[in-house]
Order: sequence, then structure tokens, then C-alpha cells
Amino acid sequence: MKFERKLVYGFGINDSEKPTQYMVNGKRIKCPIYVMWSNMYKRCYSESYLKTHKSYVGCYVSDEWRYFTRFRDWVIQQDWEGKNLDKDILKADNKEYGPDACVFVPSYVNTALGIRKLYNNGLPVGVSVDTASGKYVSGISINGKRKSLGYFECRTNAHKAWQIAKAAQIEAIALRYSEEKTYNPKVLEALTLKVLALRQDLKENRETVTL
Repeated sequence: MKFERKLVYGFGINDSEKPTQYMVNGKRIKCPIYVMWSNMYKRCYSESYLKTHKSYVGCYVSDEWRYFTRFRDWVIQQDWEGKNLDKDILKADNKEYGPDACVFVPSYVNTALGIRKLYNNGLPVGVSVDTASGKYVSGISINGKRKSLGYFECRTNAHKAWQIAKAAQIEAIALRYSEEKTYNPKVLEALTLKVLALRQDLKENRETVTL
């Protein structure tokens, strides 16, 4: 029997004949792949979400993944359980969620590649201003905790400290990832290239704006 379903965030189509949620011991359980698919649309098309997560502004889902079953078919062919769907590792600044760019990675890889740039402050990544001293502060996030890299008179030197630390961090992450039993060679190569790019930026006195 055919029936109409509400579009997910005005775009996604749940065309699954199987239920995407079910009851187990009185608790409602949702299909984890459906949750992943729905959250992908939320990041791209939810106005309230985009107001507080500006890095996702302009992101979109490919036509191929507009239908849930096509996304599900792709996922079950991947090593996905317990991992994060990532769209940026293989292609920096990628805005599209689709099978050509997305891969599954452990959370520690996904987290390490995140860079925080305060909007509208005009400062390089990893740099802020200490209001008390007026000096520039360099910092990096490691395992979810902010680590200070020191105070600097010059914003450029503060950013260089971040570049050095970030390259070392990703290099360590790449080594750890290479020891995974099911590591993806493409992801490992991408991590290595990001380290090289950071060090090249540093060598040429160039600001790093993306990973």
C-alpha cells in the first residue's frame, strides 16, 4: 500500500518499505542508519541548526542520497558501525554529502580535523586575544580540551604556533589510524597530505584557513 510521507527537512524522501523505528521492551528504537540520514539533512537544511552551526551553511545532500534507501544501500557496504560520517577529509571545504566524497572514520579522526575560527573576529585559526594583556593567544583543542600554546605579541607567530601543533596532532592521529585493522588507505593518504599542507603553509608564511 502506497502512502505519502512528509519530506525530511523539506527535501529527503523516506522510501523504505521497512519501518525505520520499532519497539523493543517498550522502548522505541530508531534505525541508526535512518538517524544518520536524517541528521545529515538537519545539518544542511534546518534553519534553526544553521543559525548556531555556521560552518554548515551552504552544505547540501546529493540527489543520489535524497532517497533513504539509496543512502542505506551505500552505508551497509561500508565499515560504518561506531564511526562518524565525514564529508571533508577526502576533499577540503567540500559542501556536498554524497558517495563520492563521504567516508566513515573513527571519532578521534573526525574531532582532530575540526578547526575553530571565531566568526567576525578577523583572526587566524587558533588565535584569540587576551583582553587583560592585549596579547595574542594561540590554542589548540586536543581530545575535546583546549590547550594553550602561549602568548604572542604578533598574531602571525600565534598562528604559526597553532600550525606546528596542528601538524603534529594530525601526524599522531594518522599513525594511530594506520594501526586500525580496517583503516581506509584513502583516509590515511588524506591525513598525510593535510600534515604536508600545514607545514608548507608554515614554511611559506601562509595562513592556514582550512583543513
